[in-house]
Amino acid sequence: MNKEIKIAILSMTNISFHNATGSLLYRLFCNFKNENIIQICKYRHQDEAASQYNHVIPFYDFLEKQRASDNLFSKIPAAILRRLLFFLRPFIGNKKEVLKRLQISKPDILYLRVVGEPIYFLTMACFLKSKLGIPLVCHFMDDYDAQFEFESKKNIIKKIKKNIYQNKLKKTINISSHNFAISSSMKTAFEKRYGVPFSIAHNGIEKGQIGFYKNHKKNRNKNIFQIVWAGSIDPAKDDNIIKKIAQSIESINSKQSLEKKIELLLNVPGYNMATAKKIAAKYNSMRYQAYQPIEEYRKLLADAHLLLIARNFDKRSKAYTQYSFHNKLPDFLASGTPILSIGPAWDNTSRLFNKFDFGHNVGSDDPAAITKALLNIFNRYPASAELAKTAQLKAADLFSMELIRKQFQQKMLETAIFQNK
Repeated sequence: MNKEIKIAILSMTNISFHNATGSLLYRLFCNFKNENIIQICKYRHQDEAASQYNHVIPFYDFLEKQRASDNLFSKIPAAILRRLLFFLRPFIGNKKEVLKRLQISKPDILYLRVVGEPIYFLTMACFLKSKLGIPLVCHFMDDYDAQFEFESKKNIIKKIKKNIYQNKLKKTINISSHNFAISSSMKTAFEKRYGVPFSIAHNGIEKGQIGFYKNHKKNRNKNIFQIVWAGSIDPAKDDNIIKKIAQSIESINSKQSLEKKIELLLNVPGYNMATAKKIAAKYNSMRYQAYQPIEEYRKLLADAHLLLIARNFDKRSKAYTQYSFHNKLPDFLASGTPILSIGPAWDNTSRLFNKFDFGHNVGSDDPAAITKALLNIFNRYPASAELAKTAQLKAADLFSMELIRKQFQQKMLETAIFQNK
């Protein structure tokens, strides 16, 4: 950008490589100077990306400090009270302290990474917008509105939460100066639903990223055909499909006489280690590990024989993720490693695989169909590897991070200049 602007980022998590939100924020803002980024967030992770942006304002809510305590006598009652009195959270916290620090920093624009819960993030965005008098930009990555709608059918409490959320979301969108969607399908659906324009901004492939993979010398165990799941495990997205994939691998290893043992490695964030451990304990062909530094992560993708990208097939997952964009997809494609996509017809990633022929795609969660696809890839691996190389070249053009970032920042700049005239 020719003109520098200062941005306040309101997000659950800070800029980092620790999760999808953090890594996308890094790529969207990576050419910003440290002094031009102020982050207001609930969780703060430490890694090489996070160290570049250290202007972070912690934001906590009602009884948040007590709930996070190691003292069970304060932790347990606080956790119970927070659930029972969830409607008080928007009104109690350190929002005045946050406002005071932002008034000193004087940002030009407020960027909100929209979330479902905690609902008070929407309240906070509206509060800061009104007090600072600067434009608000919202970025949607999942369909929390539809998720609340789905969950509201379970009980009266969830119905109340849905009504609160939808009212807060409507107010937030009404005062926002611009909105971003994570995919073209989300843009189309949300423009129709909310009646306002949306632009698109999602993860992409950095210039030079493919060169790293082409120059990387693979380091593989000759006796193992390694399949990698890289990312979190979420009950609202992908926990069930991981178990079905594991069942298929177990079946292949026990019934087929293969020259290599098939192994599924779960590479998950730290907060998912307990979940990964619980799942892995049930399968002989599965192991797990915590996220690695970015260079090790890239080597992991390059050295794998197969990468997995999948969705659950249930209605709950559809409500939450049908318009979502797998943040790891561009990185997977850039690696040149074969990818197996498993997802229903409504899944955005499955549609992309079918449209651009990125790799193998299974439109069923039937273990027999998954087993067939895995054996097909294993037995015809050279063809799968060639398909992955072709997909790598396509993806470099389709998901250029330089272009995505330029368009995103141009829209942010235009919004800041227009609103601050």
